[in-house]
Amino acid sequence: MPYRQWTLSVPFALHWSLVKHPGLLRRAHQAMAEADGAEARGEREASWGAVAFTQYFGSALQMTPHLHLLVPEGLWDAEARFVALPAPEADEVGGVLRRVLRQLLEDFEETAEE
Repeated sequence: MPYRQWTLSVPFALHWSLVKHPGLLRRAHQAMAEADGAEARGEREASWGAVAFTQYFGSALQMTPHLHLLVPEGLWDAEARFVALPAPEADEVGGVLRRVLRQLLEDFEETAEE
């Protein structure tokens, strides 16, 4: 089955926050997965899953924490059959990004207050 990979990088000024607050990384992964799942499911009654992982360093071994999310290009219906979905349009990708940014803004603000 086809898969799609989402990658989320954050501005340099926020790198240390991601490393210092592991819970923030977990919430970022969760926000990415929920946003993509909501966009993919829409109004459908279907199951969805994803694999998320964090990469802490760039190709030159500089600290560059960023997140990856690997998702299937489809959903599973009530009978556990895989239903393929078309690749997301640009506005759908924008919708995922807006959902993730809204959630992460609140999370980064909370860690900044600590």
